[in-house]
Amino acid sequence: MFDALQIIIIIIIIRDIQHITAACEQLAPTEYVKRHDGLTKIIHQKLAEVAELIDDKSPYYKYTPANVLENGNFKLCWNRSILTDKTIHFNRPDITFMNKETKNTFFDRHSCPKYT
Repeated sequence: MFDALQIIIIIIIIRDIQHITAACEQLAPTEYVKRHDGLTKIIHQKLAEVAELIDDKSPYYKYTPANVLENGNFKLCWNRSILTDKTIHFNRPDITFMNKETKNTFFDRHSCPKYT
């Protein structure tokens, strides 16, 4: 089977892979953000299509979301801070979707764990 040295090497490899995919300080700010924004772009594009805020039906991997899309019925914001009268530390949802007719606002703030 395995000797002690082989087992130690396997444990080190597994630990390093988990470290890299979980929260490596060098990769977390870049790779995690790319994956997170990729998912957020898909949600943003589908909401914009349903609300008739965009006409272009480009593939999701070519889609670049606008900061604000608006028409007479809906407003869709991408990574915009919410101004409040009280201090809120996490006031920047990924997507803010406002229905002007019903006066409802929906916020989307999600994460992408490494096992998705």
